Amino acid sequence: MKNKLKWFGIIALVAIIGISITACGGPSQNIYEGIANAQIYSLVITQKRSFTPDPDGGDIYKLTFGMNISEGEVISFNGTIFNLKPSVAGPNTFNVTVSGNDLAGFDPSTPITITSGVNTGSTITGPQTLLGGSFIGTIGSGWPSKDVRDQFGIGNMNAPSGPNFEWGLVKQEGIGGIGASTVLSIKFINYTPATTTYITTWFTNNGWTSIQLSYWKDLFVATYDTVNANLAHLTIMSVNFDFDDDD
Repeated sequence: MKNKLKWFGIIALVAIIGISITACGGPSQNIYEGIANAQIYSLVITQKRSFTPDPDGGDIYKLTFGMNISEGEVISFNGTIFNLKPSVAGPNTFNVTVSGNDLAGFDPSTPITITSGVNTGSTITGPQTLLGGSFIGTIGSGWPSKDVRDQFGIGNMNAPSGPNFEWGLVKQEGIGGIGASTVLSIKFINYTPATTTYITTWFTNNGWTSIQLSYWKDLFVATYDTVNANLAHLTIMSVNFDFDDDD
């Protein structure tokens, strides 16, 4: 009888150790991305429990767009809509709609509270509709070719060493054809601090006007932002003010 109890005790101990080792794998992350007005919006959901297959209430969120960050807690997720509570005291929750891995839009009736960045403490109404971060239009792996870069004023920007790249072209229509734009979006996968230094220095040394971490030159507007320790984005919008005049 004592031997049986001893073996049951050993089996239980092994089971506990096994569960502990499994849990030590760390929480997983879900990343949703969308593009609006040459700006990439990235929503990172960090799950508190590594064995939970889908996002859930109590998980942690981080929303990044340009120099603005909103962080806090996931209140609920119904499969398409996140209800998010910023970490600072006082603000209301806001809603974000996702579709697959794309961030599809924000509820205009629930503004986003910025918890850190250039607009800390303020509220911003997010775009109601975003284009998918998975790129709508041309898709390429590696660094964009020079003929593509030339169209966005960065023809002599070479690929920074270190990260891998994915890029895409997204069309955004203006009103009546006026203000239509094309966006070049480049993802830097496994970037390094040297990547950020190279990009920001390149814009400064090539005649672009710096506005925080956005840059402007001629009819181009560029934004560089980091999503997490592994992913950064560069988006450049080329605005076309041409329109047909039949009169």
